[in-house]
Amino acid sequence: KMDLGHLDEPDLTVTLDYATAKAILVEQDAQAGMQAFMSGQIKVQGDMTKMMALQSQPPDETAKEIADRIKAITE
Repeated sequence: KMDLGHLDEPDLTVTLDYATAKAILVEQDAQAGMQAFMSGQIKVQGDMTKMMALQSQPPDETAKEIADRIKAITE
């Protein structure tokens, strides 16, 4: 489940640069995400199964809200 806000102890942390985040989250370019992950541009710490589970299901309303907020503040 994706949620808003900061967690003291997250199950999973994903770190990536602005250009990659924009390609994935704003432009919805899944191929850019896969290429960035395979080339080490995306760093993942924690329970990888959580990320895999998110990818295998349609986005819930919270995930859609987060995506809309990111798009709204991105140039």
